Amino acid sequence: MTTVYTTSICMILRSPLHEVHKELGAKFTEFVGFKMPLQFSSIKQEHIAVRRSVGLFDVSHMSNIWIDGRDAEKLLGLATVEDASRIVENSSQYTVILKEDGTVIDDTIFMNLGSKYMMVPNAGMSSIVAKWLKDKAKEYNLDVDVKDVSKEYVILAIQGPKSRDTLQKLTNIDLNTVKFFGC
Repeated sequence: MTTVYTTSICMILRSPLHEVHKELGAKFTEFVGFKMPLQFSSIKQEHIAVRRSVGLFDVSHMSNIWIDGRDAEKLLGLATVEDASRIVENSSQYTVILKEDGTVIDDTIFMNLGSKYMMVPNAGMSSIVAKWLKDKAKEYNLDVDVKDVSKEYVILAIQGPKSRDTLQKLTNIDLNTVKFFGC
């Protein structure tokens, strides 16, 4: 029996911040079933602001999957091309999820948050990736809980040369100590 992993998008999805974006005058576009903000002023002005200072982007069209349980690390090792045991706590890893024949399901990042992992699949891939992970957990009889919480979280990206200084104002964690791919 072959399992087919496909997505069907029946309705337009929106970020939890959609109404805020609307109030701020965003111009929207559709991308992989999501109505997302494209720009607020001019693309040129926004580009220059990010290159010279800082910009904040709502990338909630990306997905959030929690992976929890005794065998979470083992599941990641089986479902991706990465040896999850080598990714230390508070670190992230870019990886690829493959079918048994080598076909790419998605490229993704997962974060080792100590007691559990968070995976961030690409836009429109949350249900496909969550199903794949659940199927692998069942196939290998793993003690793991996989939850697609994509609709419950906002993902913001802060970019530009002043992004660390801007973000530092919101946390007591010394961001200079957070290494590349740290979390």
